[in-house]
Formats: sequence, C-alpha cells, structure tokens
Amino acid sequence: MLIIDFARPNGKTERVGVVGSCRVHDPLKAAARDGRGAFLWSAYNTFTHTPPETEQHIAFCRGRLEIPDPFGPYILRQEKIPILLDRLPELVESCMTFMVEMSSVDVLRCGYYCFNQDYFSQMFVRGAGMGLLNWYRALSGRPVSPELIQGARDALMEKGKPITVSTEEILAATVTTPLSPEAFGEALDRVVFDSSRRWIFVPHFNISDRPDEQIAKRVVLRDILKGYAKAKGFEFYDPTPLVAKAGKAAALEGEGADSFHYAPAFQPIVGEALYAAIMNEGSEGIGR
Repeated sequence: MLIIDFARPNGKTERVGVVGSCRVHDPLKAAARDGRGAFLWSAYNTFTHTPPETEQHIAFCRGRLEIPDPFGPYILRQEKIPILLDRLPELVESCMTFMVEMSSVDVLRCGYYCFNQDYFSQMFVRGAGMGLLNWYRALSGRPVSPELIQGARDALMEKGKPITVSTEEILAATVTTPLSPEAFGEALDRVVFDSSRRWIFVPHFNISDRPDEQIAKRVVLRDILKGYAKAKGFEFYDPTPLVAKAGKAAALEGEGADSFHYAPAFQPIVGEALYAAIMNEGSEGIGR
C-alpha cells in the first residue's frame, strides 16, 4: 500500500491509502514528488486489480492476514514475506481516505489466496515450457484435468524446478473466474472495512480506436464500480476523459500503442487529476 499525506490548501493534510495498479500508484507518486504530499509508506508496493485481491492486500497491511512464503512471489512479488511489526498497520488505521483502483473482474485464486495475474504469469508460468503454458491457458472456474496437471508437472521438472507441496497445490487448486456484477459488489463490501472513511474508486481508463472485448470489459467494470459508489455514497473518479482529451499518442505508453500504461510525461498530469479528486475537485458521486 502507498500511504501519502497530501497537503490541502488550508494547510491541513489528507492521509490517503492508495491501492491498485501502477495507474494510480505512479501518478500519485509524481504528485507527491511535485510537492503535493509527503510519503509515509511505499514498501511492499504490491499492485492489485480485483476486489478480492484488494481485500487481501488491505487485510495483510492491517496485520490481519498471513501470506505463506511460497505464495509471496505471486501476491507481493517477494520471495520472503516481510514482517510488518506495528508501523504499517498503524498507518493504515490512521488513513481516513482510501483511493482504490479496480481494473479487472477476473480473479485468479488458489484456495484461500488470490494471485496477481501478472506476477503469477511472470514468476510461475513464463519460461517453464508448453506443458505449463497449456495448463495455464486451460484455467477456468474448475480445476484443470489430471492430464494437463501432469503435463505442467513434467514441464517444470524438465526445467529443473522442484515440485514442492505448494507447487502441487497450485497445479491442483488454481482457478480463474470472472466476478458477476453481484459478486463484484459483494467483494467491494469486504474491501470497505470501515464505511465511515472516505473511499474514492477509480476504474481503468477506457479509450480505444476499436472497442474490442478487452475495452468492452472495462466499460462493464466502470459501470459496476460507478453504480456501487453511487449506491453506497462513496466517490468515483474516471480518468478516461483526461486520456481522451490529451489523445492516446500523448497519454499512453508507446505513443498510444500500450492500452495499459500511461506515458511517463503524462504521469504528472494524471497525478494532478487524482490529487484534485482527493481534494474533492473533479470526482463524482461525493457522498460525504
């Protein structure tokens, strides 16, 4: 979690806990570096994309959830789970505002724990051969067939990777499922551990020359998130108009070719917009 004390024009500060992907973390870091705020915490800066991941991450940062070391690379991108002590949980409890980005409805889960799709792909699947890749591609709401599990196991052994108890659990129990609108809302209820605090929800930006399946999913997510914020009296900020106004070539990485990441020069502009939303300028659905 990223925790920043943002300066208000009246001299007071707004302590904000930031949870989501690089699309909120990096711009708000830029805003803080530009003199808008002071960093209080930036370690274990894990990215999250779905409500269950976010719930899990907040629970970990509050000191209320232990993550097994073997799952650390796929949740925190660390081989060893850090010992929190008291500082981070105390800082989380001192935040009266949380800015939370949601960018996916597809949850990758192994038993009780949710994995970050990117971390898992990079650190478990990549480079382990077609047997493991075939297993990964077959993931759905049901456990994968024994034949594909054996193929994944063989591929890992061929690459010299040990087949541990946690490896067997991952191969046998990992599933990926899309959240229905109802399940998404129920999961958001678990993210909001204290409804008396400010919650500002941010969706993935949604701009494309062709509204393919990926972009269509973002529209669905945005509408669910906006409806949830309105129904609960929370706040909502959509960065899409900002990106559209600047144009893809200026706003997105690779002169607009990357539909997931902001261009470096655009990060401070997004940071200013998110800061304005925190200051209650430009956010929708303000209920407090």
